[in-house]
Amino acid sequence: MFNITSDIHVDLYYQTNNSQKQNYDYIMGNMDKLSMGIQEEISTNVDEYINQMIRNTKKLTDTLILAGDIANNNSYSKLFLKKVSSIWNNVWYIDGNHEYYFQDKDTGDNRLYKLIEDLKDYPNIKYVANTVQEIQCKEKLLKIGFLPIMYNMNNPEVLNMFNNRMNDKYFITPEYMYESYEKGRIFYENEIYGKCDLCVSHVPLLRLDGTSDEETTYYTKLKIDSKIIYFFGHTHRNEEVDDFIITEDGRKESVKGYSVGVGYPTIYGRGIGIPHTQTFTWSEEKDTLLELR
Repeated sequence: MFNITSDIHVDLYYQTNNSQKQNYDYIMGNMDKLSMGIQEEISTNVDEYINQMIRNTKKLTDTLILAGDIANNNSYSKLFLKKVSSIWNNVWYIDGNHEYYFQDKDTGDNRLYKLIEDLKDYPNIKYVANTVQEIQCKEKLLKIGFLPIMYNMNNPEVLNMFNNRMNDKYFITPEYMYESYEKGRIFYENEIYGKCDLCVSHVPLLRLDGTSDEETTYYTKLKIDSKIIYFFGHTHRNEEVDDFIITEDGRKESVKGYSVGVGYPTIYGRGIGIPHTQTFTWSEEKDTLLELR
C-alpha cells in the first residue's frame, strides 16, 4: 500500500509575512537566518496542513509519494518533508515546476538542488526522479518508475509557449528544461517502459478529458505502455483517467491513470483545495491496483 498526492502548495494556504530583507533566505530555505517568529509561524502552519492531510486520508501506509509542487519556497518545502518523514517510513518526492519558483535563475540559483542537499541527512526522504523504487503490496511487488519535470523543449510549439505564455520562464531556463526532459526521456525508455508497473510524473503523460494537449501533456510525447498505470499531478484535477493507445498491429488498448493532487486554495479556483492523500493497494482478487475510498 502507499499514499500519494501532488500539488499540495502548502505555503499558499497561509499568509507568511516575512521581511523583504529575509526573502532570499525564505525562498532558499535558510531557516536559521529567519526571525524566530517566522520560523515558528511556518512550523505551526505546516503542522496544521499535515493534520488536515492526515484527517482526509483513508488509511496511512508506510510510503508517501509526492508528485511535485510542494511549495513556492524551500522554507515550507523543507519543513514539510521533515515533518512528514516522522509519520511515513518512506517519503519519496519528485520535482514539479513550482520547485523552481522565485529562484534567481540568472545567478544560478536552483531551489531543487538546495532542497536535496539540505535533506541529505534524512535517509527516509528521497528525491526519486529518474529512479525505480519497489513497494510490496500484499503478494505483489510493485516497481514504480519516477520522472523529473518534463516539457518537450525539442518541440518548437512548446518552446514558443514556454517563452511567451508560461510563468515558468521567469524562474527556469529553457536549457535546464531541455536537459531535464532528455534525462527523463532516456530513463523512461530504458528503465520504465516495458519494465515497471507504475509510472509517476508531475506533468501528465495521458490526455485528460475536456482539456487540450497544451494544458496537460505539454507535448511530452513518450511511448505509452498499456501495462503501466500512470500517476501525475500538475492540472489540479482528482480523477481516474481512461486513455487508449493504438498498437503497431492496429489494435486499441486501454491505458489507466490517476490525476492526483490538492491544488490551490479554493479562492484561486483551481483544485479541490482540501489537503489529503489518496491510498492505493493491490487487489489479489482483481489482480489490479485499487484506490481505497
